[in-house]
Amino acid sequence: MRTRPVHLVVAGIYGLALLVVGFWPSPVDEDVDVLRSWPVQAFVRLGLTPIDGYTIVEVAANVALFVPFGWVGMTIARRATWWGVTACGCLASVGLEVGQQLLRPERFATASDLVANTVGAFLGSVLAAWALGRRRGRRSWQAAAAES
Repeated sequence: MRTRPVHLVVAGIYGLALLVVGFWPSPVDEDVDVLRSWPVQAFVRLGLTPIDGYTIVEVAANVALFVPFGWVGMTIARRATWWGVTACGCLASVGLEVGQQLLRPERFATASDLVANTVGAFLGSVLAAWALGRRRGRRSWQAAAAES
C-alpha cells in the first residue's frame, strides 16, 4: 500500500498537536479543578479517593493521546509492524519526557507517562492492523500490518 498525501498531512497535524501538548508552558490541567471534574467524580462515586480517580483519568488521557500515533504510524509506513510502531511511540514519548525535563521545569516528566504513552501507541497500531486486515478481506491482520 502506498502512502497517500492525506496520511502525511494527518501525521503532520497530529505530530504538531503532540508537540504543542507536550511542550505547553504549563500543565494542561493547571487551570482546571480536576478533583471536582466529572470523570474524577465518577471514580469517587465508585469508592475511590479523588487522587486515585485523578490518577486513572491522567493515565487514560496519556493512553488516548498516543492511540493516534499507533494508527497513523501504521498508515504512513509502507512495511510497518505493530511492534515497530509501538517502539517508535515509546521513543517519541521518551523524547517528549526528556524534553519536558530539560526545557519545561514547570512540567512533570514521569515514567508512568512513558508507559501510558507506549500502551497508547500499541493499542493504536494493533487497532489499525486489525482494521486494515478487515478492510482487505479474509487475510489476517498480521499480514495486513506487514504490508501497510
